[in-house]
This record gives sequence, structure tokens and C-alpha cells, in this order.
Amino acid sequence: MSDTEAKIEAQVARLRDLRAGPFAFFDVVSLGSRAVASLELLLRGRSESIHQPRCLVADALSAIGGTEAIGALRRALADSICRDLDPVLRASEGLVIGCIAEHLGRTGRPEIAEDLLAALKVGCFPGCILALGRMRETRAAPLLVRCLYDDVARESAAESLRALGSVAVAELTRTVLEPHLVYGFEGASWKAGRAAAAILLGEIGGPAARAPLLNALSDRSGEVRFAAALALCAQGQEAGASVVPVLVHTLGAEAWTDTEAAKDALLALGEAAWPSIRAIIERRGADEPSERQRRRAIELASRMGQMNPVRTLDLVAADPSSKVRAAAVSALAMLPGDSSTRTLEHFLRDAEPGIRKLAVAALASRGPSILTAFASLLGDSAREVRQEVAGALRQAGPAALPALATALRARPAGVLRYIRASSRALLLWLRLGRGRLADGNSGRTQSPGRGTS
Repeated sequence: MSDTEAKIEAQVARLRDLRAGPFAFFDVVSLGSRAVASLELLLRGRSESIHQPRCLVADALSAIGGTEAIGALRRALADSICRDLDPVLRASEGLVIGCIAEHLGRTGRPEIAEDLLAALKVGCFPGCILALGRMRETRAAPLLVRCLYDDVARESAAESLRALGSVAVAELTRTVLEPHLVYGFEGASWKAGRAAAAILLGEIGGPAARAPLLNALSDRSGEVRFAAALALCAQGQEAGASVVPVLVHTLGAEAWTDTEAAKDALLALGEAAWPSIRAIIERRGADEPSERQRRRAIELASRMGQMNPVRTLDLVAADPSSKVRAAAVSALAMLPGDSSTRTLEHFLRDAEPGIRKLAVAALASRGPSILTAFASLLGDSAREVRQEVAGALRQAGPAALPALATALRARPAGVLRYIRASSRALLLWLRLGRGRLADGNSGRTQSPGRGTS
């Protein structure tokens, strides 16, 4: 080895240093084609759990460019995809493959597509998938659809299939409609792949996608049914009654992302979805809705203000689940009007202190007519309710005096609790000179503290 070759090899070897490598990068690139042989040797070296040095080598080869450097990248890709590695090293090697594929894909050369297609036949490498999508390589469509079944490569495959467009529709249709069963069971990755295919079919399939998606609404996999329903809704066509049962059923799912997507779709459907939502709230139908379904249906009812759900929510006051009743109070708080106010008053007598407190908070801003009902709760057995009522009365100011006077005359049970809960408000008003309450029976006035201690 000559002195020049030794210096080049030493310069390239600096790329292996995590600290010095980025600084040595430009020195190596400045060497041009003279450094390609040493760079290829390093890039095709043994797999390691730290991928950055070899990726930096691939970056250097791409920056040098030319037929010789591209040939080195192609040979390194062919070498890397065939390695039999343990899971840790395989993950690291996948990042190196992705880096190489990205650089090769940017060249736009026809022979590169052959290399990337060969790589996908070996495994689902996200870097190769994305490169083929950027190259708009239509021959990759079947391989890309197959990659939807891979949990790691699924997102990259979906992105590339969107780039290919309608050429992938036939393969996506077949994938959606043909479950992969092993001994009558379909694995989670297979179901997730078919669900992703349904979403893609709705995005790029056009009118031809409607029939297979409608067929998928009766699929044995709930994940596929839900994806087909969302795809039909996203197409902007009249999905109507066909998708509502699937979306409504998803309201009971544990996955937050699924339930949020179902709620958005049901809101978009509007009147077409309201009968099914109302049936869940009223607990009608062949199947008993779960607590989670009822709570989310109630939330939807409050957001569908044009459907006037107050009458339906009135029935929830007798629901055995305190979480459902609390959801009804929160929903009614978002609905203005006298009817929702009257319904909320039912919850002031709920068996759960927390729900009574929520009802007080929801009614606090609905005018002086509700203050008399509040004052009767000053003798509530729960301290949190008494405190909430006292706070609401303080916020109301002098408008609360008639309600307090009524409560004093009625002398309800628990009057000592009333004094403790409202003493700060009463003292404040007394100091402001508003402590004389009219006695409606005699026309005389008396101090609110007199005769009540």
C-alpha cells in the first residue's frame, strides 16, 4: 500500500468516530473517487448496533457521486439486505439500508429500481419502500401492498402507495376482501394491514372503491369494518345507514384514537346518525350498550345541538351508572335553554355528591330563578356540595338574598351546616350593609344571624 493510499484509508477511518466523523466528512468528500474503494470497504463492513458511522459513509459516497460511487452503494445494498442478523443488529442494519436506498433513489436511474425491487422481495425495508414511492415505480405495487402487513413498514408502504395512485387499486381491493386465516384465526398484523388497505382504497380508489368497501362493512374483523366505514365517510358519498352501526359500535372501543375518529364521523353524518345515538342513550335495542358507549353517545348528543337531545338526556337521570349520569350533566351544561335547565335540576337530587356538585356548577350561571334551589342544598350532607353552593351564592351577590331569606324561613334540616357553609358570604354582605333580609310574612326585617345559631 502506497503512502497516498494509507493516508486516504486513515482519513476515511475517521468517519467511524462519532465525534470526529462529521468534521472529517468534508475532507473525505474532497478526495473524490480516490476514496470510493475505502468507503465501500467500510460500508460493507460488519453490522453494528450503532449505525451512524456507516450511514455517514453512505452520505459521503452519495456526495462524491459518479458511476463508481453509485456502483459501491448498489453493491452495499445487495450485501446488506441478505445478512442474517439478530433483532438488535437487524434494526440497525435497516437504518443503513434506508440511508443507502434514499441516496440511490435520488439518482433516478432505471437500474436502481431493479435493486430496490429485489430488496423488497427479501424483506420490508422502509427506506427501499419510500425510495420506490418517490420514483413512482408502478411495478412495486404488489410488493408495497404486501408490506402493509408489516407493523414497522406499514406507514412507509401507505405513503408510497398513495404516491402510486390508481395502479394499486386492484391489489388493495383483493387485500381488503381476503382475510389471512391460519387455523381459523387472523393475526393482529394481518388485520391491521387489511384495515390500512381499506383506508388507502377509500383515498385513491375513487367510485370503484365503494362496492368493496361496502362489502368490507360485514368483515369478520372489527378493525377492518371500522376502517371501511371511515373510508366510505371520507369519500364524501352518502354512506348513510350502512356505516352508522359500525361507527356506533366503535364508541365502545378502548382505543382512544378509534373512538375519536368514530365520533368525528358520526358528527359529520348528523341526522343520519342521531337515531342510533339516541337508542344507545335510551338503552334500546337488542344488545345492551356498554357504559363507555353510553358516555360517548351522551357527549355526541351535546355536540349535536340541532337534534335537541335534552329530552333524551332527561332519561339518563335514572341510569344506574354514576359515570353516565355525570356525562349527562356535562352534556346538559353545554346546551342552553329552559328545557336543559329543568333537566339539570333533576340532578340536584342525585344520590352521588359529585354529581350534585357538577349540577350546581352547571346551573350557577343560569339566572336568579335557580338560586332558591341552590339555597335548599346548603343543608346538603356532603361538604363539597355545600361549598359549591356557597361559592355560587357568593358569585350571585345581592341577587341571592331572596333565596337565602327563603331558606332561613324554611329552617331546613341541617341548618347548622348551612350556617357554616354560608357564613363567609353572609358576613360579607352584612359588612356591606346588605344584611337585612325582608321577612315576607310580617313586612319587618330581621338580622339573618338572629335566631339561627
